[in-house]
Amino acid sequence: MKKKIASIIVFIVIATVYGCATTDKKEVLPDDREESYEDTLPTARGGQLTFDPKLYVTKTYDANKDGRPDIINVFKKIPKKEGSKREFDLQLHVKMMDLNRDGNIDVWRFYDDKGAVVKEEVDLDFDGRIDVVNYYVGGVIRRKEFDVRFDERTDRWKHYDEEGVLILLEEDRNNNGSPDYWEHYTKGVLERIEKDTSGDGKPDMFQRSGDKSFTRIISTTDKFSDKAQAEEDVPEESDSEDID
Repeated sequence: MKKKIASIIVFIVIATVYGCATTDKKEVLPDDREESYEDTLPTARGGQLTFDPKLYVTKTYDANKDGRPDIINVFKKIPKKEGSKREFDLQLHVKMMDLNRDGNIDVWRFYDDKGAVVKEEVDLDFDGRIDVVNYYVGGVIRRKEFDVRFDERTDRWKHYDEEGVLILLEEDRNNNGSPDYWEHYTKGVLERIEKDTSGDGKPDMFQRSGDKSFTRIISTTDKFSDKAQAEEDVPEESDSEDID
């Protein structure tokens, strides 16, 4: 675990150098090599990416001159703008990066037709498996999915509002694939915690910010159901009188 944490720290430092997930409209890296081919490119979530050379152009960048690409950019061919001398214009579609220069891709970043990031897959500990998937809307982070146990299964989710502020955290603590722990935030401040102790996928305990302990959630539905059942169990009184 210490080794994984150290790798994550290294990733954060390298990622800062490469820049954040924002709109990429123009590439300025030197020594780019254009390749149009039908070979597949790897992605940890989704198997292999295949790009038709009639629709896409791939450019690779070898920043440290070791013969292996550090960045692979896939551009989508789009109709040329009026007055352009080129046969077609290029719009960045997918960016793949090898951050620790070991020859393996660590980040897969996907863009929409406007050049804004829509999804990003990240291998934090450089083991070839995705640990975090980020989802964006209009270039703003809206959801993050984490593989905290490093077992290739999502077990933590973070949800954000339109401004990218955290509003909800969900965790799968019993490793059954569904959330059983929730943290609710208002303007990024923790307000309420809920957890599922029965395993039915619904919260049955809660704790407000400032509370010292959890309180059991009483289900209104169950309460009325129990009352209705109790009323059904009461014997009915006869309206007629016995005549001797």
